[in-house]
Amino acid sequence: MHPYRSVLFVPGHRPDWARKAVAAGADAIVLDLEDSVPHGLKEAARGTVRRTVEEVRAGHPGIGLFVRPNALATRLAGADLEAVVCPALTGLFTPKIRTAADVVRWEALIDCFEARNGAAGLEMIVPVETVDAITNCMEIAAASPRVGAMIGPTSRHADIARAVGFRWSQEGSESLYLRSRILLACRQHGLHPLTALWEDLADLEGLRAFADYGLQLGFRGQIVIHPRTCRS
Repeated sequence: MHPYRSVLFVPGHRPDWARKAVAAGADAIVLDLEDSVPHGLKEAARGTVRRTVEEVRAGHPGIGLFVRPNALATRLAGADLEAVVCPALTGLFTPKIRTAADVVRWEALIDCFEARNGAAGLEMIVPVETVDAITNCMEIAAASPRVGAMIGPTSRHADIARAVGFRWSQEGSESLYLRSRILLACRQHGLHPLTALWEDLADLEGLRAFADYGLQLGFRGQIVIHPRTCRS
């Protein structure tokens, strides 16, 4: 996978936000169909995301374009991929992976819709959102050549914080072991190691220190949620 430094999330039903993300200088953007899209808007958002991906690709051939579909357990993932997989797409940000078997299930869906929609070579960014995923990170990293990146968990309000029960601190000592496991899995299997997001948008000095510490550990990119953080 290309070594993206900043991977910026935008809601899939807000194409204007995607344009702002590109203008902010993000190396890659993730158009979200999962948590940030209300349930009643998900079906319409699929078409919006497809059009946005193709529009952004036409104007910015070098940017990474990913989509986060809904999790497999929701039974929405197939319809998501049917709508958004296209030649302009770089890959999928595949949520709620717990085991290597989940990677294979996603891979089968991607294979199907690549062939149907004329796409090829889609990659997977795998977030680590569960205790199972941390335990199984080596097997997950090796489960498919489509897996190009994994994310070390750090965020105060992320699923992993609730699952593990840690209390967030600015220095991040409570997630050091968790992140280190993911980093080693990435290095073992040649994946791009990303660290998770910084949530305090008013504290850019804190962000800078957090990003520098991630770099010190060995991470080479970061998930971000606001355009202002992309160039820091």
